[in-house]
Amino acid sequence: MKSKILIFAYIFTIFSSIYSYGQNSFSQQVFGQKIETYFVIDKTTLIQIDSLNTDFIEPKWIKKIEFLKDEKYKYIYGNTGGKLLVYPKKRFKNTIKNELNKRKQIDSLIQKIYRDTVRFDKKDLVFTQIGRRNINSYSMLYLVNGAYFYMLDIVSSDKVVEFVNEFLDIHKIESISIIPKEKTLTFGGVRVQNGVVAIVLKKNTKFNPLVAGFNFAGVNGGDNFSKRNDNELMIRE
Repeated sequence: MKSKILIFAYIFTIFSSIYSYGQNSFSQQVFGQKIETYFVIDKTTLIQIDSLNTDFIEPKWIKKIEFLKDEKYKYIYGNTGGKLLVYPKKRFKNTIKNELNKRKQIDSLIQKIYRDTVRFDKKDLVFTQIGRRNINSYSMLYLVNGAYFYMLDIVSSDKVVEFVNEFLDIHKIESISIIPKEKTLTFGGVRVQNGVVAIVLKKNTKFNPLVAGFNFAGVNGGDNFSKRNDNELMIRE
């Protein structure tokens, strides 16, 4: 009986958190064991949502929930405190699937950016005919709204954080496309040698492009690598 009450309380917590905004975590503990939560899109597609921000989901989108606590499910889902399966209504499945996948993609990208940042060394920076670059380049080229270009291996970690906070906010992003380096080789140029990330912000979203050392080039658009600093030496390549 006590277990059922705790499970009900957990389910109530989920739907309560859906109403609020912020980083909602669905990883809970019942009797010291972790309860993992999945959205069931179809028979073969489960999306785990334990650590994803799910503030976009409304309770009316949910058809039913099911708690699995049985020995036979350990072979399918692993040995934890149980699994909570959330079944969306049919008309909301694609919306939820696409949004959760986008959030997973952004979360993974942010983690990669921060891991790469520890490689930054100011001594690796040179200014050439194509602008500032890192001779040991590790950054993809970030393109925001088709007009704002950024390289994140030519700025220090505090500037990288500026970029992440400004442009990788899930509430601002309409779509994000990651083109791996294997597919950008035909583009040519050192800027795209590590791949390209194209970010499109939601309509009427306010943003400040002046992060990560950005400089305007004309009325709209620009980049963070073309402008040479005072007394900065240019190297001919």
